Formats: sequence, C-alpha cells, structure tokens
Amino acid sequence: MHNLTASIRFESERAWEDFAQDDDEKTVEEIFRGKDVTIMKPISATRHTPPVLEVTLEAADDVEAEDIQRAKYPDGVLVHVEED
Repeated sequence: MHNLTASIRFESERAWEDFAQDDDEKTVEEIFRGKDVTIMKPISATRHTPPVLEVTLEAADDVEAEDIQRAKYPDGVLVHVEED
C-alpha cells in the first residue's frame, strides 16, 4: 500500500452547489467511490467558495496516481492526484 494526495476543485460555484453542498466527507466518498482507494481522514478544505478539498488516499501498490487521475469524475469536478 502507498499514499497519494488528491486535490479536488470545482469548475464553478454552481458545480460545487450542485454536487458538494456542505458535507466534505460525503463529497469525497462519492468522488472516489469505485476507484480502489481508501480515504484517510481528516479531509481539509479551503475557506473560499467553491472550496478546494485536500485528502490523502491509500492505494494498492499497483494503483498509480495517473490511474486515479484519469478516472471518470462527475461533471464540474476536477481531480489532481500525486504520489506522496
């Protein structure tokens, strides 16, 4: 297993309102559902609107950051993943 860092941004305030609302933990769980990663807590969020969410992910050794970054995400959600 290894750790990755993910930054989650929203294309617009509208995208954030439509998808995320006010529950960062639920939002992150939804974004990474089915991506073969474990979400490590806590999840941090900037204080501006829309926020940028930062989260550490745990993934199997054969799962690369690029694999997770290339995955399909909801419209308006931008995900950047880096190896730790």
